[in-house]
Amino acid sequence: MKAKFGYLNSLLFVAAAVMGTTTIAIGNSGSTQAWADVFEGTEGPDFIVGTPEEDQIESKGGDDFNSGDPRFGDGSGNDVIDSGEGNDFNSGDTFIGDGSGNDMIDSGEGNDFNSGDTAFIGDGSGNDVIDSGEGNDRNHGDTAQSGDGSGNDMIASGEGNDYNTGDTNFGDGSGNDVIDSGEGHDLNYGDTFEGDGSGNDVIDSGEGIDRNYGDTDLGDGSGDDIIASGEGQDENSGDTAFEGDGSGDDIIASGEGDDSNSGDTDRGQGSGNDIIASGEGDDANQGDTEFGDGSGDDIIASGEGDDVNAGDVSFRGQGSGDDIIASGEGDDQSTGNGGADIFACGEGEDTVTDYNQAEGDIAAPDCENV
Repeated sequence: MKAKFGYLNSLLFVAAAVMGTTTIAIGNSGSTQAWADVFEGTEGPDFIVGTPEEDQIESKGGDDFNSGDPRFGDGSGNDVIDSGEGNDFNSGDTFIGDGSGNDMIDSGEGNDFNSGDTAFIGDGSGNDVIDSGEGNDRNHGDTAQSGDGSGNDMIASGEGNDYNTGDTNFGDGSGNDVIDSGEGHDLNYGDTFEGDGSGNDVIDSGEGIDRNYGDTDLGDGSGDDIIASGEGQDENSGDTAFEGDGSGDDIIASGEGDDSNSGDTDRGQGSGNDIIASGEGDDANQGDTEFGDGSGDDIIASGEGDDVNAGDVSFRGQGSGDDIIASGEGDDQSTGNGGADIFACGEGEDTVTDYNQAEGDIAAPDCENV
């Protein structure tokens, strides 16, 4: 990748023979450029920049740089980029500026960098589709670095250790995005890494050790998100990962493996009415948060394994939600926190740590230790 960027920064590249005898010259912002609507690359490293209109770019093998619209300024063309095998850099609209085109990016095998609208600085609002193939890919639905993202984007990352954000990396995200990360150790954010997230997102991570966060890592999350994590030791949070409040009504379904699931956030206040269904494995489930106060009315269904379930808060904080906890086969431990909670226990030696009839708690007869 370092070699590729050094090549691009030289700005001494001339792309030739596009759809006949059309020549594209990449120079300074004051130079005259001749464009075509359809651009075809070579089997070597290509540097292709589209027009402000709706373009089709097909760069073949090699480490390619593709931009659907001019690199500097706002971009709004509805472009299609198909980059072949190689370590490619693809931006649906522009390099620096706002992007609003509804673009499609299909990057082939290789370690690719894809942004639906803007590569570095600017807001993104296009409804984009990104399909990255095998490799360790980085995909951003709207803008890759700094700017707000509001487009309703779709990202499908193939086999490899991928990093996906539905909207942006640094900024607020509000798009209703869909992320499908394939096999590998993936890191997925429904909206943004740093900033507030409010989109209603869907994340489906495949086999591997994945970390999935419905909205954001650092910031408040309020989207009503759905997370389905596959086989592996996964960490899932419905709204925010590390520090911030979560209020979305989220659904988390974790597959086989020793998973950690938080309905809202890890460190902050949680108030969403969430549903957590954990599969086979020794899972840790908290309806709202680990550190902070929790007030959501949550439902937790833990599958086979020795699970630890908390209706609101798992470590430090006050809980007041009216929660339902149904633990499956295994020696499980369930804590309702405050509120009128309902406990149902499966096969195994199960323990309810804080049953309080005065608060309205109900425990089924198959809960052995109450």
